[in-house]
Amino acid sequence: MPVPTGDWGSSQPRLELLGRSQKFVSGLWESLDNGGVCLFRPLNLSVVAGIIHCPSLERTNMSIRKRTDTKSTRWTASWKNNAGRRQCRDFKTKAEAVAYEAQMLSQVQKGDYANPHSGKTKLSVVYTDWKKTESRLKPKTRSSYDSLWKCLVEPKWGNTQISNITKAEVKNWVNEANSITGKKISASRIRQATFLLNTLLHHAVDMELINKVVLGRLKGVMPKLEESAKKKTIEREELERLASECGDNKLLILIAGYLGLRWAELIALTPEDFDFKNKTIQITKTMSEVNGHFELVTTKSGHSRSVPILEFFQVDLMEKVMAVPSGKPVFHSAKGDYLRSSNFAKRVFIPALQRAGLAKITFHDLRHTAISHQIQGGADIVSVSKVAGHSNPYTTLKVYAHELDRSQENIREAINKSVALSASNRYATDPSSKSA
Repeated sequence: MPVPTGDWGSSQPRLELLGRSQKFVSGLWESLDNGGVCLFRPLNLSVVAGIIHCPSLERTNMSIRKRTDTKSTRWTASWKNNAGRRQCRDFKTKAEAVAYEAQMLSQVQKGDYANPHSGKTKLSVVYTDWKKTESRLKPKTRSSYDSLWKCLVEPKWGNTQISNITKAEVKNWVNEANSITGKKISASRIRQATFLLNTLLHHAVDMELINKVVLGRLKGVMPKLEESAKKKTIEREELERLASECGDNKLLILIAGYLGLRWAELIALTPEDFDFKNKTIQITKTMSEVNGHFELVTTKSGHSRSVPILEFFQVDLMEKVMAVPSGKPVFHSAKGDYLRSSNFAKRVFIPALQRAGLAKITFHDLRHTAISHQIQGGADIVSVSKVAGHSNPYTTLKVYAHELDRSQENIREAINKSVALSASNRYATDPSSKSA
């Protein structure tokens, strides 16, 4: 093969035999003689089966060199990452180094590059960094994530390098997951834990530790939810009886049972939230209680709303609100402090249920009672959704579909009666026999 002419620098050409190819190397250029075809390329060009690419030396910032400081033969591939910092990795053969060089170059140019050494970062490090960046989380949500991490995610994945987490292993973990106590985990809780794991892997991508999340679509990973139990509700007469047994907290029970306010919304109400002129209550905040500490936060949906004040308890409610100083909770403890849910359940709610002769329910079941009665009464879903504080009507439809079925039956009966009444009036033989 003819030696290429031109400026080859000060180095003398040398000949290497690589299989069937002859390669002349000098200075910054080399020639390849393969089957009588002469090719010229910069030294930084990677030749991989099926791929021929020749970017400029300044763009690639990558090179292959043979190490001379090791006993065994080692080849080093080095490159510059997106930030301009040089990275390197050793291989046993030059072919491996060349192939890896091409892979890194492709990722850098596509914007998919992630430092391969960063994949050795443990998931526990990612979780710590994620918590620092997620300051927007509400206290209760943060506490829930901490519980999921300590009980489910950390025992399995905390000391695992993030690059070693595979979709197959995650599926096995989901199917066989047990808590740190050895008990089988419910489908709902393992779904929450899987969502947390997926969130952490996405954060690792944001940290440029890995270039993609191996889980892909979670639909194929998440377990199916068990059929949810029917919501517990009580009748209006039972609600009135329960409220009477709660003494000074009667209005608290009535508002929860008729309007469907959440516990955290009720205990956060102050006199400024009541507008008796327009007969409305403004829900603008909630009180979060975590590990005995209270903190005012936004509503669950993130939006404020107004609910109506009902006529039959308006006077009593006005008297109670006017007796409370500005800025203080309307529904409070004997000392004027915020009500604690555990203390209220133990000292007031459960004893009142027993005195009223009612089956055991939770305070949140009063919310289900209110929404169910509103739907049964014929209120449209959009209006019910707004009063309930759902983010959209779909949530109301999904949770209370069984009540809609019952209300449709009521509507059907009403229409049938109307049609029957119309028919009897239309075909009456005695004009004076028409129904009033």
